[in-house]
Parts: sequence; structure tokens; C-alpha cells
Amino acid sequence: MGFLWLFHKSLKKATEFNISFHVLMPSGFDETIGCNTSKKTKVMKQGTMNILFFVLKTKLLKNGEAPVLMRITINGSYDDARIQRSVPLNLWNAAKGCSKGRDRASIALNTYIAELHARALEKHKELVLEQALITPKLILKRVFGKDTEMRTLLGTMQDGIKEMETLAGIDYSPVTINRYKNVVKKLQRLIPSYYGKEDITFHELTPEFIRAFDIYLKTEGGLCRNTIVRYMKCFKKFTNMALAKEWMRKNPFYGYKMEQDETDPVFLTYDELQAVMKKKFTIPRLELVRDIFVFACFTFLALIDNHLIIKVLRRVTY
Repeated sequence: MGFLWLFHKSLKKATEFNISFHVLMPSGFDETIGCNTSKKTKVMKQGTMNILFFVLKTKLLKNGEAPVLMRITINGSYDDARIQRSVPLNLWNAAKGCSKGRDRASIALNTYIAELHARALEKHKELVLEQALITPKLILKRVFGKDTEMRTLLGTMQDGIKEMETLAGIDYSPVTINRYKNVVKKLQRLIPSYYGKEDITFHELTPEFIRAFDIYLKTEGGLCRNTIVRYMKCFKKFTNMALAKEWMRKNPFYGYKMEQDETDPVFLTYDELQAVMKKKFTIPRLELVRDIFVFACFTFLALIDNHLIIKVLRRVTY
């Protein structure tokens, strides 16, 4: 009986050790950073995330070694990345995802693999806290330090506007750029009162805030419905970009309808246009405005197009 009790106690301790070992260390590793021969497991599971290390046997390097890759799988979707390490094929243990060698290079490789494994678990927890859309590609980027910056709404929009300004008159008109700037100004006034801070991350955006911003533009901003829709389209451009780049999980504009009011524009009659053409101004600036307006009426060009034409003519003239 004493022997059986000691055996049961030893088995219980061994089981507890394997459980803690399974969480803290990559599958198949022991505390001496070598290969464990007691259990053959290819993948370490953390919730729905699986981590696997493998080699490319068909793409050997010039030194004859095989490159080592790290694969992360989440809900059946996976992505790979090279860890910038290699190993001789005869030393790689595919079942355990580590080198079975006992030399210094093998120990260093296994140590690095263990560090990457722990870092992947850490980045996964960070993304869970951020409520971000967790994908294998995003975790790999953070593991290898390629995506460590926290993306904020106003900061991203301001960077986007700076990029637009470099393309002013080419891809974006000054009127369009000014509209984006006005959206940022409105958000800078509402965000502190709504969230209690100067800026927010994309995952903090909610449909409730979108509705609050719509009401703010209508009440505090005094904007008409069609102008609000134009502002919201500018806003949505950045949230769509954030969704595409996996900076946020849910679309805050879900359920929000951008319906514009129908307008009935009033056109000038021929007599009214003649009166404008014959109007005499004592201020040269107003005469220029009149001439540009009349030119637009006869050419069907928008005012912004006339502005660009004038800029070109000034360059040619001067």
C-alpha cells in the first residue's frame, strides 16, 4: 500500500508539472531548452490559437541548412513567417518543432524558439485587451516588432490629411482637404466630452458615438443633412481603412444610414445672368469673382476647376 501511495503521489506531481509546463513553454521543450522525449505534440494550443515551428525542406539555404518558420493558426486561418534561423535537416525534430541537437547552436535555436512562443502568447493577450481583431498575420507582426504602434483615431486622420495635402490639385481638391480638416476639428471637440480624453483608439469607436457625432453636427455644428453626410463619408473612409488593416474588430458605422435630402436647385434665368455680366464693380477683386462665375456658367466647369485653371495660367504668365 505504501508503494502504491508513493507512486500515486509521484504521478500527481508529474501531471501538475506537465500542465504548468504546457502553458509556460512551447510544446516539446523541457526546462533545459532541449527536446522532451516523453510527449510528442506538434502544436501548442492557447484558446483557439495554435503555434507551430517547422522547416522548409525544399528550400535549403546555401549552407545546406533549412530555414525555420513560425506558423500561427487561429480558427482554421493561418500565416507563416521566417524566424531568420536555420538548422541542419538531420537535427530537426518535426514532431516537437525543435532541434534535437545538444550543441551550442541547437540550444541557442531552441531558446529563441521558446522566446518567440512566449512572445506570441503575450501579444495574443495584448490584442484581447485591446479588443482588436485577432489574426495570425497581426500576431506575427507584433511578435517580430513590425506593428507595435497603437493606432489612434485623430492621429491617423491627421496623418492622412498630411498625405492628402501632398497630392493637392492632383488627387484631392483643396475643398475636399478642407472638409477632412473640419471633420477632425469637430471630432476634437466632441471626443473629450464623450470619452473624457483627447484621443481614442479605433477599437473604442462604437455605433453610439457615431450617432452622437451625427447629432453634434446637427445641433452644435448647425449643419444641414447633406453636409453631415459628406462629413460622415470622410469619417468612414478612415474607419474602413482601420477595418482593412485589422486595427479594429467591428464596424462602428453598422446600421448608420447616409441618406441625403433631395434638393431642388434654382437656376439663373438668361436675364439674371445678363444682369450679373453687366454689373459694374469698383473693387477689382469682385470683378474677378464675377468673371470667374460667368466663365463657369458658360463652360459648365466647377469653381474648383476654374481655380486650378487660374493657377496654371499664372505659372505660364509669370
